[in-house]
Amino acid sequence: MGPLDQDIELLGSLLVLDTVELAAHLPDPVEHFDVDEAFRSDREGDDREALDPALEWFAAGSPVLVLVGVGGGVCTVAQPVVTWMGHVPQLAMTQAESVSLDAEVATLAWIKREVARVTSARKALFRTCVDCGESNPPEWMMNDGICQGCAERNHGVVF
Repeated sequence: MGPLDQDIELLGSLLVLDTVELAAHLPDPVEHFDVDEAFRSDREGDDREALDPALEWFAAGSPVLVLVGVGGGVCTVAQPVVTWMGHVPQLAMTQAESVSLDAEVATLAWIKREVARVTSARKALFRTCVDCGESNPPEWMMNDGICQGCAERNHGVVF
C-alpha cells in the first residue's frame, strides 16, 4: 500500500484509530463526500434510509461497497443503496449499524466486523452481465442480465 490519502487520514482521526490499521480493513479507495440535496436520497422505502447530513460520510470501494458515517459521538457502518433520478445517482443506506464512539465496542475490531458484514451483503447483490461477463452492482445493471455499458454498446440503449 502506498502513502495514505487525506480521506483515510480524516476518517482515522475522527474515529481516533490507527489510520494504517483502519485502511487495511476498508476496501480501496476511501473517499470523503458531502451529503447534499442533489445526491442524497430522501426516498425511503423497503429498508432504505436517508443518509444523515450531520455525519461525515466516507465511501469505500469502487464500486462503493460500504459507507462509514462519523459524527455526534457515533460511528455508522452501512450498505449503500443507489437509485437513479434521470442521470443523477441518489444514495441511501440499508443494513446500518451504529455504535457510540464512547463505548468499548467502538474499536477497530467492531469496524472490521461490520465492514466485512456489509461488504459481503453488498457483493451478494452483484450480478454478472451475460454480454461481457463482468460482475456489477445492481445500479450498473439495465436488468438482471445486461449491464448498462453493454446495453449501450450492444443493444442500442441510450441512457
